[in-house]
Amino acid sequence: MGHEGPRDRVGEGRVLGFEAVDEPLALAYAHMVKALYAVGMAGRWLFKEEAMGGGDIKMMAMVGSFVGWKGVLLTIFAGALLGTLIFVPLSLRKKRLVPFGVFLAVGAAVAFVWGDAIIEWYRHFLSGA
Repeated sequence: MGHEGPRDRVGEGRVLGFEAVDEPLALAYAHMVKALYAVGMAGRWLFKEEAMGGGDIKMMAMVGSFVGWKGVLLTIFAGALLGTLIFVPLSLRKKRLVPFGVFLAVGAAVAFVWGDAIIEWYRHFLSGA
């Protein structure tokens, strides 16, 4: 019996040693992690410095286990919105780097407490009813 890597276990409904409830859902989470990594790499290329660290990606994987994939999307949106509202005025005065994880944590708290209501409101808003 050889060494099994995480990639080998995804096809069996296991991700990093944890049982996945649903294989397509596990693959969706894997794609979300890849997308966040791509955003971090694009930010590094665009700004010529680290834009999103690996800790943010790992944090979002943990957040996803609590709030689900819809909550992850809401967390990223809320974190980016809050980060923009707070960080842009600060960065106009002096060039400072603020960790994105702080804003993701606040976004995760919003998604955890009010996520279902916000998502339902957004669905209602999109349907125009």
